[in-house]
Amino acid sequence: MLSNTIPTYQASISTNGKLHLTTEAITTMASNRLERHQLQLSITFPNRTQTTQLMFTCSRSNKTWQVEKSLGFVSIPNVRQGIIEGLADQIRDFMNSGEKMQHWCTKGDLDQIASAVKSGVDLSYINGTYANVFHLAARQGQYLVFKTLLENCHHKFSPQFAGEILHTLVRNQDWPDLVELTLLRGASPEAIEPVDHQNVLQVVCQNGQFQSLLVLLPYCKKILDKAEGNEQCSPLWLAARYGHVEIVEMLCTQKGIDLNKKDVNGDTPLSISVETSYVPEEITRQLISVGSDVNLTGSDGIAVIFKAIANRQIANARLMISKGSAVVNIKDQDDCSLLSRAVQTSNLSLFTNVLSQLKKELFPKEGALTRSVTNAQLPLQHTLSMVDRSKKSALYYATELKIGGFNQAQFLLENGADFRWNNQIYSPLCSAMNSDNQAVFSMLMGKIKTLPNTEAAALLKTKDASGLSPYDIAVRVENPVPVEMKMMIRDIVHPKAE
Repeated sequence: MLSNTIPTYQASISTNGKLHLTTEAITTMASNRLERHQLQLSITFPNRTQTTQLMFTCSRSNKTWQVEKSLGFVSIPNVRQGIIEGLADQIRDFMNSGEKMQHWCTKGDLDQIASAVKSGVDLSYINGTYANVFHLAARQGQYLVFKTLLENCHHKFSPQFAGEILHTLVRNQDWPDLVELTLLRGASPEAIEPVDHQNVLQVVCQNGQFQSLLVLLPYCKKILDKAEGNEQCSPLWLAARYGHVEIVEMLCTQKGIDLNKKDVNGDTPLSISVETSYVPEEITRQLISVGSDVNLTGSDGIAVIFKAIANRQIANARLMISKGSAVVNIKDQDDCSLLSRAVQTSNLSLFTNVLSQLKKELFPKEGALTRSVTNAQLPLQHTLSMVDRSKKSALYYATELKIGGFNQAQFLLENGADFRWNNQIYSPLCSAMNSDNQAVFSMLMGKIKTLPNTEAAALLKTKDASGLSPYDIAVRVENPVPVEMKMMIRDIVHPKAE
């Protein structure tokens, strides 16, 4: 044996001195894409009991084969030269027949194709653009040609070649019956595509080929979660990312599938579905319903529910709370609480869901919304009053809203949100004045009036982060603030009794 690591193929010399190679050996030698390729032949000579061996090296630049090493009878120069010449003749014949085959495939000549395949013409010949007959048929959408090639070939392909055929098929067409026929010819869904390094299941899920998926699934139990390729995206991740609802639903029914398989960036199928704006909301809803973890975060550290709100998937955000048990006492990259983000949507249902869940997290034994604040609820009061990086609280955001702002501000105040301010944060009252939100302004003023007179007057003259106080806004003639608002503030700062 010359080498244990180099492929060895069988060959024989007939009594008339002609070299005969196996189809597999010819295919390998004629079709290999490497610049320099090695293989070994184990040759049987007539009237000899032992085989002899040759190691060949091919250089694609000059299309020549040379003998590197030899053992036994083939070391005799004239015998060795005869073998090389016979080898060249067979490869040349193979390439000529391969070129004819590709011509017939391009023309769609089904009779010639069927006849050639039955006669044993090898189907793996690759032309100058690295395309074999299967590539040509798939790329040109020639369904009947592809089918004829498969049906008239009565032997199994090598696993590598069959895998290439399967990848070629699913990359270019959605022909589920031919996918099944290719699998029966020895193809494995586990075969890796050499360019994108994905397996066939990943390709089908990315392309949205539902019928082909149904054919593949019985063969894919071992690779349901296999995340091949540089991005390490699972089939479910790819189906969710590219918005294929039926495929996501089907994959979610597969026993043992990992719903939370992350890609190289740490994103799960659920997180990628909510942050991609064109993905149908049904996909997010399906992933939540079957138990995807809504509290996992990606490499950006942002919870999925924030991404759902940012993309206006309000119903799914609510579903994450009601069914997915999303943690809501959290902040995003701007240090903004989930409650503040809920306020900004103007959606009262989402806001009350978040507030109710927040109270459950802070007070597991109580949980329900209440209308009074006790000393035991000070953690809630603090949480409701937190400000984000822009120095604004949930109450501040509520005062900016003309629609829905009053109800949300009312809930916040009744549950203990602080209506006061200092020069480090923005004043909700100033916001209500500038937004001409008279209903919210009146409610805030009602709260301020419950303070002692001197404390209320001092608060109205306290400047916020903008450098202005409500009193400053009230006394400036040029400010387009309703007279009623100005008078209410002046009456507290300068009581009529004075």
